Amino acid sequence: MAVFIKLTELVHMGRCVEISNGDAQLLVTIDRGPRIISYKAFGGENFFFVDDTLSVCSDDKTIKEAYGKDKYLMLGGHRIWATPERLPDTYYPDDVPVEWEEIENGARFTPPAQSNGIAYSISVQLEESGAGVKVTQTVTNNGHKDSWYTAPWGITQVRKGGVAVVPQNTRDDSPLANRIIVYWPYADMNDDRFSVSSRYIKLRQDMGINRSFKFGCNNETGWCGYAVAGQLFVKKFSFDANADYPDYGCNFESYTDANSLEVEALGGQMAIAKGESVTLVENWDVVCAHQQFPDEKTEEFDDIIDKLVK
Repeated sequence: MAVFIKLTELVHMGRCVEISNGDAQLLVTIDRGPRIISYKAFGGENFFFVDDTLSVCSDDKTIKEAYGKDKYLMLGGHRIWATPERLPDTYYPDDVPVEWEEIENGARFTPPAQSNGIAYSISVQLEESGAGVKVTQTVTNNGHKDSWYTAPWGITQVRKGGVAVVPQNTRDDSPLANRIIVYWPYADMNDDRFSVSSRYIKLRQDMGINRSFKFGCNNETGWCGYAVAGQLFVKKFSFDANADYPDYGCNFESYTDANSLEVEALGGQMAIAKGESVTLVENWDVVCAHQQFPDEKTEEFDDIIDKLVK
């Protein structure tokens, strides 16, 4: 097989670049964003949340004060941010056309540098067969400060009705601890959507529950999954024991509400001078379970995940 690239359009999102190989297809927005707004494989549905209503946003007053725009639209799909999360810097409205160019087996997408001194780019490369994707994300200090202490942050908004799966750390440092799990102030630790077993940490998306929940961890195995409709979206990323990860040491975080669920990979924080960049690489794949997933709180669910991610 080969990788094919063409322009197409998606309702509510405008022009997109389509990258496909016969087994998998990605759509990346170029009228705004960019967002990797769609990822399908092996005849399955789009794994990603798409905000067709253009209503999922932050409309904090500081956005208007800083940039003259009323709000920041999430849009859905996959985006690149930089730590720490703060208003208004993080929520710069990325609502203008994006430059793009073809590269080997894919394309590179570069929005205009932001007036706050941050510049992003995303490269998407699809393998010639199968569903394997390499996503290379770059954050550049384009004049933010003489030195900016930050980390690249890859956020993937996945669609409703599935379960995020994160492997438990297995490194034996007994009698010392071997894992960190952190919670955000709005997270109810008794939330029924959140569950743990000896093998996995799991967070279920429930469109009937509107309250927010977020957790993070030091994911030493370097992968997470999202199980939905008989397929598992697998997202792989690095872990460096010597890195200074954000949020008390998290290289993985997950957030959910009634709209979607996010699986988030984070790089290590470092000081970057003006003109310097940091990069975060993710590798994606899709594995077919050939069955509907059972309740995530059962051992049967864990057994299926074990078999899919060997």
